[in-house]
Amino acid sequence: MLAAPEAKLPPGNNPGSEADLPTRAPFSPCAGRRAGDEGPVPETPTVQDCKSTNEVDHLTIEANQITFIRDDRSYRIRGLERSSNPMTLKVNLLASRDDLVHLDTIDLMKSRSRTSFIKSTAAELYVDADIIKRDIGQLLLRLETIRDENLTTATTQLNPSQSNSPPKNAKMR
Repeated sequence: MLAAPEAKLPPGNNPGSEADLPTRAPFSPCAGRRAGDEGPVPETPTVQDCKSTNEVDHLTIEANQITFIRDDRSYRIRGLERSSNPMTLKVNLLASRDDLVHLDTIDLMKSRSRTSFIKSTAAELYVDADIIKRDIGQLLLRLETIRDENLTTATTQLNPSQSNSPPKNAKMR
């Protein structure tokens, strides 16, 4: 059999070639941007690359709640005052961004609970999970500090003076 001669097409006009596909900028895991939206995105982004330049944290402590604000995301924490066990940090946590909201009661000391909250919040708020993970990590560290201070204050109030004298019923040798 004789082979049919191949038609020579100019470059870029070959059907099914990559040149026929529309060109799009590569997807960046940093906040779901496409390259070109806010400058070039590196090939393999690191956590430092994903940080925005205007990332500022605000922590406000009120009577029955704590508010943590980072960029366009805010977190309201309630129930920290009930946390008297240093091994748990069970709180009511509301995450919001614009008009989007996610509310859950979680134990921040449990990895599984945090991971579930991070995935759910990222989906609800349309934010990359790594960004929420960083926020929750910072929030966890701050809430641990506040809880420990509260526990220390409560212990000091129960035992106002720790004297070096032995208890009244202790025997002297």
